Amino acid sequence: MLRILRLGNSNDAVLAIPEHLRAPSIADAMLAEASGEQVEAVNKTMWPTPDFPEILDRWLDRYAPDVVLMQINAYWYAYPRLLLSMRHLPMLGRFASRAEAKLANSPGIALSRPVVLLRDQLMRVFGGTTAFSPEQVGDVVEASLRVVLARESIGVGVRGPFFALAEEFGGRAGRRAVSTHSQVYLDVERRCARLMVPFEGRNPGIPMGGSGSYLKDRMHLNEGGQALRGQMEGRVLVRAWEQTGLVERPVDSA
Repeated sequence: MLRILRLGNSNDAVLAIPEHLRAPSIADAMLAEASGEQVEAVNKTMWPTPDFPEILDRWLDRYAPDVVLMQINAYWYAYPRLLLSMRHLPMLGRFASRAEAKLANSPGIALSRPVVLLRDQLMRVFGGTTAFSPEQVGDVVEASLRVVLARESIGVGVRGPFFALAEEFGGRAGRRAVSTHSQVYLDVERRCARLMVPFEGRNPGIPMGGSGSYLKDRMHLNEGGQALRGQMEGRVLVRAWEQTGLVERPVDSA
């Protein structure tokens, strides 16, 4: 039995997509086929705050994974958060806070066309305050990878930035999303290469379907997007597993 610690996001559990068609199921099946072992996964959410490496260290003790899969989430750095962007406007900020909480618990409303259009327009107007800068993301990712690498028996791989639909918003938000997506991709790719950690993501110069890969909320992946991401993550998992001592190498009889 192989155990994966998946550091993911809400796309891993989007209820609009049957579980067997979601990216985690696709990726886990690829690892199971390559390893010939059953695979179980512990799914946790990564939020790249400075204390996350310490949290991850505790998770490694608690869950004892064989492989860790780290996902880079464009929501961290490419999606302007309206609450943060409007915090200097007291009345509007309080309204945005209440609305954000309500939408988070009401997927049906969040998927409605009027709400999506309003959100996109506000993002164009207010531009962007994102949760984290590209530099913050890179530093926390590298620190977290070093925590895993210190446990020499655990494999680790990174699924890099996939697609930031904010790139299509236009205006300041869209321009910033294009820039930050490219910056994060290249930075994390470089850090992974230096640490010899398997990495695969969406090269910012290569389109990957854009809005055609997303549900109506324009934030969560549809079946096609889940399939693309699952195959990418499966390749990363297999490469990470191959770097562990769990792989039986053929004996050279020569």
